[in-house]
Amino acid sequence: CCLSVLEGSVKPVLPRRMLGFFELRNIEAQIIQCGALLGFVSDTISRNPTCKKKMAAVLSSRALGKHFAEGWHQAILAEMLNYYILLLNFQEWDPNGRVAESIAGMARRHPRLSRFLERHVLDVEIVRQCSDFGGCSIVERVFFPVDPAVRDLTHTRDFRAKTSE
Repeated sequence: CCLSVLEGSVKPVLPRRMLGFFELRNIEAQIIQCGALLGFVSDTISRNPTCKKKMAAVLSSRALGKHFAEGWHQAILAEMLNYYILLLNFQEWDPNGRVAESIAGMARRHPRLSRFLERHVLDVEIVRQCSDFGGCSIVERVFFPVDPAVRDLTHTRDFRAKTSE
């Protein structure tokens, strides 16, 4: 729901109010928790006792990210990517750079998770004519999750060879 509002906004008022409402550290913590469940941040569980208690029943002392019931892995992955996309959308509307600092801090603390997120999210820029602002153009960035194989197709110049694969 929040992503729909952010993607459809042309004025900064509503996205900036939403940014003031959400606590960035909670969104970041949720991304890290999902990453821990998927095995990207395994050291978080051993260092954080409250996290260990809450997830003990879920993980039941097994190796991280390998023993979920069918569908759970994809659900956790989708949740993690949606939170990351929410942060990226907030970054577009943040005049103070707090969101960019939060994303950079998460990348420093959890580089493996950050590389995974960057590899699984792409964006496109859409230019729209807007009559509300005197006929000027508005550039809108839309972020979306993507399979890394598709991302590799878009980041090489040899499209003909890649599409035949």
